[in-house]
Amino acid sequence: KPSWKRVEAYFQENSPVLDLVLHVSNFSHNKGGPEEVIRFGSAEGIARYKSGRYGIELFLAGSILIMALYHFIIFFIRRTDRSALFFALLCLCVSIKTTMGGEKVFLDMIPWIDWTTAVRIEYLLTLSSIPLFMLFFQNVFRKEISIWAVRSAVAVFFILGAVVLATEAAFFTMLGPAMIALVLLFGLYAIVPVTMALIRKRQGAALFLAGLVVLFLSVLNDFLFNTMLVDTTFLIPAGYSIGLFIFILSQSSVLALRFSSAFATVEELSRDLEKKVDERTAELQDERNKLEKIAIEDDLTGLYNRRYSLEYLKSEFYRFSRYGTVFSVLIIDLDHFKKVNDTYGHLAGDVLLREIGSVLKAMMRMSDVCGRFGGEEFIIVLPGTGMDAAAALAEKIRARIESLEPAAGDSRYSVSCSIGLAQANGEDGNYNVVLQRADSALYAAKDRGRNRVVCME
Repeated sequence: KPSWKRVEAYFQENSPVLDLVLHVSNFSHNKGGPEEVIRFGSAEGIARYKSGRYGIELFLAGSILIMALYHFIIFFIRRTDRSALFFALLCLCVSIKTTMGGEKVFLDMIPWIDWTTAVRIEYLLTLSSIPLFMLFFQNVFRKEISIWAVRSAVAVFFILGAVVLATEAAFFTMLGPAMIALVLLFGLYAIVPVTMALIRKRQGAALFLAGLVVLFLSVLNDFLFNTMLVDTTFLIPAGYSIGLFIFILSQSSVLALRFSSAFATVEELSRDLEKKVDERTAELQDERNKLEKIAIEDDLTGLYNRRYSLEYLKSEFYRFSRYGTVFSVLIIDLDHFKKVNDTYGHLAGDVLLREIGSVLKAMMRMSDVCGRFGGEEFIIVLPGTGMDAAAALAEKIRARIESLEPAAGDSRYSVSCSIGLAQANGEDGNYNVVLQRADSALYAAKDRGRNRVVCME
């Protein structure tokens, strides 16, 4: 049966002349006989040489396999970028292919596999690396590579792969030099667009080109050795796979650069988005504040509007009912305001209302609420204020308004007000009762001649 098994023969040296006879028969492969030079040495030296090569092959295959698993994980996390998938598949093929050269680690790990199947797997792995490389290349440098080159690589894989699967090893192993030539051809083609990408300053182009050149030289060495044109170390199908390992390492760096750049871009976009969100939130808060202000403020006087003033009065009455916290209510009405409108015009009336609003606002405490009740009427809610203190404040307001001399064109006119005052007491069933008593006090002030303060017990 044909075999790839690496054999170590140990013997005792009994004479100065060693007669070595090597019997070779080959009916199954394009090439027969020893794959490499037969090495002689001490038992310890040969064992050390074999274990060294074995260890290097396991190290390279394991390292490349870890790269494959890592990029598979990256692809499953971020499936939109297929370059990680094609690179992971390429690494997986190369990892297995590495164990099938040199010391044939693959056959030691799976001893039950027959030689013909192992040869088919090796050739299919070599063929599959061509389209996987081109697909990976296309996803990294999409603008530089032709889609027809990628399709050609895929077509070559299916055609030659079918030949490998359908024919005997004695036939398809004759394709070995052709496959290496195809790898050289596609590698040579790839150098041109990668050089263009380097000129265009594409990210990772320099690393990609360096790894590609090393791979190209390794495959070229393999081709020359396989055709017996040179006698050098068999870099690719032998156990070391140095050129291919360097290429994969460089491409891992290219992908790492791309992902790092993508993450940096995402972080920058996230910062910009957070900034825009903060700015928009501030704008929305400003708009909300404006809307809230519009909802509770009288746009002419700048005081609170009727709705908010009544809501506040209602809440104060609730506090009074629950905790006994005293409060008073003032209702202010400008005397003869209609005469101002009729004599000086509505614009003069608006000016007067704004001036009254400024006067009232200046005389309020932080806890007081002063609002425009409607027309020329104003309401003031005084939390924690009894009748006497409220009456004193009402008198100050009356005197301050009386001291005003509003201007209307070249003329000035006098103004006065009537004020009704009521303090909440235990007999009030709701806030409307307090409000009605203050309103009754206001009408009493008007009936008594205006320009005065009237308190309603």
